[in-house]
Parts: sequence; C-alpha cells; structure tokens
Amino acid sequence: MLNGGTLLADLRYLPRFFEGTAEEAEQQGLWMPPSVRGERPDFRWALRLLPLDLLFNSDEGTIAGRSHTVPVCAEVVADVRPIPWSRVLLGEDGFHNAPNPIASAVAEHNTAVAHRYGLPVSDLLEFSLPTEGIPPDGIEFSDDELVYRDLDHFAHSAQLGVSFSAGAAGISRQPAIRELIHSKLSDGVVESVGRFMREKLGANSGVSELRIVGRIEVPEEELTTQLEGEDCIVIYCCEEGSTRLPVILKRNSLSYPVELLSLISSPLVFYGERKQIPVDDQSWVLLARAIGYIADENKTW
Repeated sequence: MLNGGTLLADLRYLPRFFEGTAEEAEQQGLWMPPSVRGERPDFRWALRLLPLDLLFNSDEGTIAGRSHTVPVCAEVVADVRPIPWSRVLLGEDGFHNAPNPIASAVAEHNTAVAHRYGLPVSDLLEFSLPTEGIPPDGIEFSDDELVYRDLDHFAHSAQLGVSFSAGAAGISRQPAIRELIHSKLSDGVVESVGRFMREKLGANSGVSELRIVGRIEVPEEELTTQLEGEDCIVIYCCEEGSTRLPVILKRNSLSYPVELLSLISSPLVFYGERKQIPVDDQSWVLLARAIGYIADENKTW
C-alpha cells in the first residue's frame, strides 16, 4: 500500500471476451495476458484488475462458509506482487481457503490494514456441500440423473405456452416435459465427443440438435456470458485424450449443485444445439438444453 502495510489475499476477477488489441483493452481499464494478444480477435479475452477485489478467509478457517472481500482502489495501491510462501503453505487453495492458524492471522492483519485505509471489509458466503464422503474416483451415478435442463426451451418445444422459470417444481407438475427431456437424452444417435470432434466437427450437416456423450470438465477460472437473456457459464464436454468441446449452460437451469459438477465421473449425454460462438480454439459451442446420465443396460457408449 502507498502509505505502508500489505494485504495478503487472492485476486478475484472474471475474464471477459475482448476482440480489440491490448492497447485498446488498457484504455478501457482492462489487462490482456500476453499469451492471448497474438490470437485471432474472437479468441482474445481480458481482465478488469482495478479496482482490486481481494478475497481472504475468515478467522474460522473453513473451506466453505464465510470469507471476506475488500475492494481496493488504484489510488492507494503501491504494487501487486505474488507471495512466494503462499504456494508452499496453501497450495492451490489460496488465501480464501486458508486453514487455521494462517486464516485467523491473515484475517486479523488484513482487517487492521483495511481499516487504516478506510476500506470496507465485507462477508462473502461460499455455498459448498461437503466432499469428504465422495470416493477418490468421483461421483458415479447408478440411476438416471438429470444434471441440467432448460425448462423454458422444452415448454416451448411442447407448445404448452407455459414458462417454467419458477424452478424444478414445474417438472413434477408436467409429466409431458419430463418425458420430453428424457426422450431427448435417450433416443436417437449419440456420438462420443472424441469421435464427433475428429470426424464431424467441421462438417456443415445442418443438423439442428446434437447428442454427445462425454465427461464434464469445469474450468478453474469461471467463464461467463449472457445468452437468451440469462446469465450463463461455460464448461466442457471431454473424452480422455481428445479436444474439449465448449458447452454453454444457463446458470438458472442447473439441477445439480454447481460445486459438485467437476467431481462427476460418470459419462453424461449432452443434448443441445450448435452455435457459432468462438471459445478457446473452437469456432462453435454446444448450447445445452439438457444434460443427464441415462442408466440403460443396452446403451453402447
């Protein structure tokens, strides 16, 4: 800090797509990593670093639960540097998941420095289910399990003229919707993501709906966007040794805890439609309409 003192914390930031140059990004208060500056415009992304949004654990020292955030304006920042010992002591968990006694010491120190500069310290509740009972191989389903469903899309498809944005309760009241979603996941040709991306990714087949089977991969840094008027996140449909297929999900259409998605090891069927939206090194994505596990003894994938 300019007048002395150091805040020990993790930087909170969300990447956003940015088609301009690094100089244009800087003019808008964004920073573009050197690794993406030479990419095609539609593959570039940038971060908003200032004001800094810092995150550190509460004195409780729990992995889930209460953490603290501190917004820091550029005027009081002298420098931003990595802390060499943090990786050794904290690993990939960072300061926001630091255990005690480190958590309580850092929380006391940061709170005192923040108050000296008149910076507000706010609480952040992290919702996370316990993972201690999950096997090392991850979560494996034995029965049908619906992980994601775009209810408004299926209501429109069924021509019911009803909005299901109120939540999952709509499924139980509408057997037709439930049966339609199950049929979209279980009926028709299902391609493995590896074969699909090797043989059919570039084909202009005009197919309006796709069924692809693979495993979920969740990026470490959350990628977000808006589509069809809703907040969305990007995950990947993967097969070991194959290229990842980007998949866009509407956040409000998830029917499984978001913090457990990365722990699912069972292969899932991804049903959705092709959209020409460039993400990473792919020129299009799958806009998901339903994702689930189908417990069918006769399935061949």
